Amino acid sequence: MDEIPNTDGATKPWLFNAILSSYVKQLGHADPASSVLAALNEFRRQRSLPPLPAESATTLLRSALCHVEVESIGRGSPSDMAMLYDLTVEERKEWLQALASDSRGGDNFDPLSSSQSAMLQVGRLLATPCRGLFANAQLGQNQRPNQTIVGFVSTGNISLTRGNGHGLATIKLDAYLKLLQVATASGEPNRVICKVKNRDGLVTRLVSLVLVQ
Repeated sequence: MDEIPNTDGATKPWLFNAILSSYVKQLGHADPASSVLAALNEFRRQRSLPPLPAESATTLLRSALCHVEVESIGRGSPSDMAMLYDLTVEERKEWLQALASDSRGGDNFDPLSSSQSAMLQVGRLLATPCRGLFANAQLGQNQRPNQTIVGFVSTGNISLTRGNGHGLATIKLDAYLKLLQVATASGEPNRVICKVKNRDGLVTRLVSLVLVQ
């Protein structure tokens, strides 16, 4: 079963305004809750508003939401109300390796070559189901149990101008910061990615997230 994180019923979700997006990369360091509070209080100070109390820092972080653009990596496209899932460092590495393997498998397969050569290439792919064109699909079907839902796609489909799947989503700010930490730990701090599964789908796929600014 997929898990939706529990939230305090008395805490109302709030939108981390796009104006504050410049602070996001700073929030992933040290104490993110205190950093969120500091960013909000600086924003309020500039508008002559009283500061928020220090004890509200953790609650503010846990109840914050942010808007992101979702872009498919590889095949598939996110649909309306598709679910976004967390991604660990190990999973990220495994998924990206599978995508690279898929790409190499597709490049090595030449359907215009002689029929005998093409059949040999198909045979090699079928003999190694964890590589080539099957690696990514197998990962999408073998889902980790008790995955945590971190957000939902509000609208999504194939974008003809972009040439791939694209959508807009809302994600928990603390979940986005964790994905940002995973990206940094993987050596790609500017590439935040997670998993997505359509509401009526059975397979998860990989997508990149970009904070709406």
